[in-house]
Amino acid sequence: MRDEFFQQFIEVFGEACTRKAAPHSRVEKYRSKLPEALLRYWQEEGWASYAHGLFWTVDPDAYKEALDRMLQGTEFAETDNYHVIARSAFGSLYAWGERYQRTITVSSLAGGVVALKNQLRKRDPNPDTAVGVLFGTAIPQYFDFKDRAGVPLFSGH
Repeated sequence: MRDEFFQQFIEVFGEACTRKAAPHSRVEKYRSKLPEALLRYWQEEGWASYAHGLFWTVDPDAYKEALDRMLQGTEFAETDNYHVIARSAFGSLYAWGERYQRTITVSSLAGGVVALKNQLRKRDPNPDTAVGVLFGTAIPQYFDFKDRAGVPLFSGH
């Protein structure tokens, strides 16, 4: 059963367009590393695309090597062990830190990492709420871009 946060996400983005079941072994692999709420989303929803492919929940293993390369030599690589939990259609990666339970965004368009640096080394006391808020407050406009005429590229939402 969906929690209030993910239900809000679905109301805004719509039901999944594509979906792949998250294997039990993968959920268990991340049991002590990622929030329980996220693992429930995986179990109930799988890894899926939303809003016509604008936003995706993903298998962290598929992005581990790329994320490690992108963070190599940065302070983020030393701060936490991050796992990609979602991505946008335009290549931004949303990663969750297992030690401090905080998110960072690797922005393909900005060419860098976006994070609240003053929070990165403070453990989030309620990671389930934090991941819920990440989904529950998301709106398609955060992830979309407009063409030259000012029309969102993913105008199907």
